[in-house]
Formats: sequence, C-alpha cells, structure tokens
Amino acid sequence: MSAFLEPEEVVEEIRGRSSEDALRVFWVRVAANREEFAADMITEGGGNRALVPWTLRKPNLFMDANSVMFDVLEVLEEARTALPFAATTGVDLVLLTRRELAVVDASSPVELPQWFPVPGAGGETVTTTIQDLTWEVAGSLGDDALLIEDISRLLYDLDVALLSRLREALASSARKVQSLEAVLFAPSSLAEDLERIGTAIGRAHASRERYRPSTRPGRDNSIVAKIWRLVNETSPERLVKCARALARALEPKLAAGDQPVTASLISVLNRTSNPIRDDAERWCFNLLSTIRSACQMQTAAAHAEDYPRFPVVLLRSMSRDLRRFLDEAVTTLQTSN
Repeated sequence: MSAFLEPEEVVEEIRGRSSEDALRVFWVRVAANREEFAADMITEGGGNRALVPWTLRKPNLFMDANSVMFDVLEVLEEARTALPFAATTGVDLVLLTRRELAVVDASSPVELPQWFPVPGAGGETVTTTIQDLTWEVAGSLGDDALLIEDISRLLYDLDVALLSRLREALASSARKVQSLEAVLFAPSSLAEDLERIGTAIGRAHASRERYRPSTRPGRDNSIVAKIWRLVNETSPERLVKCARALARALEPKLAAGDQPVTASLISVLNRTSNPIRDDAERWCFNLLSTIRSACQMQTAAAHAEDYPRFPVVLLRSMSRDLRRFLDEAVTTLQTSN
C-alpha cells in the first residue's frame, strides 16, 4: 500500500470534511500500486458524495498555479467515464500521484463542464482548491500506525540484551560496572538487581508484545525502566556522564569506518551543547535518549484520549525511526560479547 497513508485513512479523512461544494479535489501521494489503492478506496466508499480516485500520470499537470483551472478540467475530461451519471451532493476527485504537490496555493476558479453530474452545477464557475491530504490526514496516538506492539517487543529484547551484557561485564571485572552501578542502580547492589531483573524479564517473555517498563517505585524491574527514570531526571549535559559509565560497562562494538554513529532523530534533537567525541559514549547517549522516547510513546499511546491527533505520516515516521534504532541496538549488544 501507500508508504504514507492507507486507503481507508484517506476515505475517512474525506468523509470527515463536510462540504456542500459541487467539486472538491484532493491530492494523495502513493508509493505502491495506485490502481489497487483506488480500488480499495472505492470499496471503502465515499458516503453521500461521489468518490472518484484517479491515477494522475501526466507529469506536467499541477506544476503552475496559473494553470490549475485548466489542469482540473483536463483531469475531469479524462475521468469522465469514472464519474457517476448523477451525484446528488457533490464529487470528490482524489488525485493519486507519485510526487509532491508543487503548487503551494493550488486554488482557482473552475467553470464546470455542462455534463458535470451534480444537478445545477454544470456550466457554473466554482472555486476549487487542491487539498494535499498526504501530510494532513491525522490519527490518534492509539492508532495502529504507531505499531506499539513492535516497540514493546523491541524494548523487551533490548532489556534481555542489556541484562546479558551487564552480567558479562560484572563477571569480567567489577571495575567496568562500578560507575554505572553508582548512577543507575544505587543504593542497591548491582548483582542483586540483575538477579531480580532477570527473574522479572523471564516471566514477561510470553507477553513481549505487551511489555511495558514502569518507573514507579518497586515496579522498575527492568534495566530499560531504570534508564527511563534516569533520563527523565537528568539534563542532556549531565547525561553524558551516564553515557560514559554505560559505554564502559557495555563496550559496544560499533561498525568501523567514517559513517556517523547510529542515532534516532529524537536523540539528535536532545543532543548536548558540546559534541561527544568518543563513539561508544555517543552511541550510549543516543541509546539513553531513544529508550526514554520509546517508553514515552508507549505511555502516550495507552492514554491517547488525553492528547490531540497528529499527522499519520509523522506518527509512522517517528515510530519507524525509534524501532529502527532499537532493533539495531539489540543487534549491536548481542554481537558485542
């Protein structure tokens, strides 16, 4: 399907935009098969308005604000056979395209053809605006677009990988984990905490897709939960010390070469004022920031009714970026032993 939106999301958005206009024109960027996308839209239906998805194949259309009127009329003529014989309330023409809408203010008066199916609208001049839905269709934080179950599973896998690496580090040398024990596990004993966390993680294996770390006192039975609480309480500048302690304990094996250290967008936005020069410390800083963001997203999704809706493309992109980093982090830790 679309790399951005699903057909049912587009149809739902159009249905939610009430209008008495004889003609509305929408723009949707689609990455996959547009004919299949159009067929699925028709299956969903357009309510009491005629829904006409149309694959836009001519690259020269809708490139100039001065020609919007002529471009709309050209598409209407091409799509004439797809339009109903009669539409009682209006027509919603949905242009399915591979590219971005090049015209910023795509609004123009259009003289509708005499054959236009809405009673009384044929030959009338109407003002038509090309509405770009690609970036406007909004969704709830509780929608499937976030793939929260995948985030939960990855957080569980990350907890398992962190537990394994810290156990190895503790067995290898107590000095490796001394600094981390002070910032993340105090006043508890690291060895006792790892034992307790290992038991809790083992019990949670059967429900990895519903795994939710907690920062509540007495319920932080995971390393991810402890990191989440630490980052909540620590400024980015002070978090560098924590990243240094974590890097010393984990000793992550990062890819050699000139490529930048892996990061999520959110970790870049939470970067420190002064660059972190050591690659392992920078990677651990990114890990700390990303863990917090993933846990926050879980919590926000669980209380979606408390928050506004956001563009679906933003939700999908944010989730995908977090999942990509978490997945790569698990692999990095698993190959570092």
